[in-house]
Amino acid sequence: MKELVLLITTTCILVMACTSNVTEASGIPCNDDLSDPGIPAVKSDYTEGLDDLQGPSDHFDYNLDDYWVRTENIHTTTVSVAIHRAALSSGPSPDEFSDYVIKCFHLAWHTFGGYKYERYGIKVRANGDTTTWSLSRVGVSITATDFAAPYLWEYIAHEIFHSWLGKLIEREPDGSGNAFQLEIWIKEGATTYYGIRHMGLARGGDHYTSGMLSRWNQYSANVGTEFDLSIDELVAAVGVSASDSPNDGEYTNMIYARSSLINYMLDMELSNDNQSLDALMGYLYEHYGLTGVMWRHENISPILESLTGRSYDDFIDTHILTNAQLPLDGNFQLLKRDEFYIDITANGSDGPVTVLKGTPVSIAISIDPGSCAGQNVDWWIYLDGSWSSQDYYSYVIPGGWRPGFMRTIAYQLMPISSKTILNTALPVGSYFFFFAVDDNADNVTDWTWLDFVQINVQ
Repeated sequence: MKELVLLITTTCILVMACTSNVTEASGIPCNDDLSDPGIPAVKSDYTEGLDDLQGPSDHFDYNLDDYWVRTENIHTTTVSVAIHRAALSSGPSPDEFSDYVIKCFHLAWHTFGGYKYERYGIKVRANGDTTTWSLSRVGVSITATDFAAPYLWEYIAHEIFHSWLGKLIEREPDGSGNAFQLEIWIKEGATTYYGIRHMGLARGGDHYTSGMLSRWNQYSANVGTEFDLSIDELVAAVGVSASDSPNDGEYTNMIYARSSLINYMLDMELSNDNQSLDALMGYLYEHYGLTGVMWRHENISPILESLTGRSYDDFIDTHILTNAQLPLDGNFQLLKRDEFYIDITANGSDGPVTVLKGTPVSIAISIDPGSCAGQNVDWWIYLDGSWSSQDYYSYVIPGGWRPGFMRTIAYQLMPISSKTILNTALPVGSYFFFFAVDDNADNVTDWTWLDFVQINVQ
């Protein structure tokens, strides 16, 4: 494999200070303590969380003969992912899917500041099982069709978030009997926004951008049409059920599009007050979800004023109660918190990237350690060489690229805006480049943060 080693440049010098300009985040705060239960400290029995169930209560109904199962303990809650073995060939790999599910749960936990129950489960049913999806406070069950669908990633992040917002945190019925009411701008709007946000944090910034652009395109295509209404008017147009409105689908799409964009704007606005939409979600969770008190639209503005010290009446009245055009241009930032940001890209993309033989491939890393800056950690940069007789290649400092799997360096964390670690053509094959950091500098592969990018050379 000497040819490959010679092909890879070794110009990356990690131990240098750079200006941070990172656009992708892990979403998990620095020095996260998984033993911290959050709020509440004592978890409730999961069976309580099945009280408000939509669909069958089968999140935890599986056996190891029929299901591939993985469990992880996240902040004292046991999170399980069960995939029927008959469905394994139709969707993503079980490791990829379970990693994603656990990350989405973890992201939601940090958004709200805790989780009420001792267990949480995601289940993928068997091929041919026509039972619809089910959702509760303690889990989500989906069909094998959903598992194989291109919308899977946003869909599952969205429904996991609903276990908090929508199930545990309930809005008060307004007496109209409508399936939708004004609170939909938070219940579905925030859930849609966070579903896209968490998808981006868990899978890469490209997924966030495409998800937000999809909502933007839905909204902008309807500006100036009969569907260009306020949230209040859109809710009334949908009515009690779909059968009451021949255009229910278009009105509903506009509700989701407009309200998710409003939540993005609210997140931006709150950042000007050194807050974020997470603060509102945490407040609703602690003061409504955990107390069993239902919330209403009228509660939101006073909550925001209590969090920021200023009135948000104009923002809410303008964007919720009128159809004023949203002041957006289709460019969406993945708004950062005080988190650890890590990224590895190929030709500027989170991938997968496909190039023809002879086309240069540029691999770059970036990192923003946030409040972890200066902490001594393990750095790992490596290439999965499963396409060849050599299992791995690792970038080691000093020494550069070497055959084998080994740590890059133990060194303090520092921001790197963008550093190219490879810029050359590669032989035909499929390549996975990984960038990982372990907050415990012990040369053990139990990474705290990891990102990867796939390149296919044809």
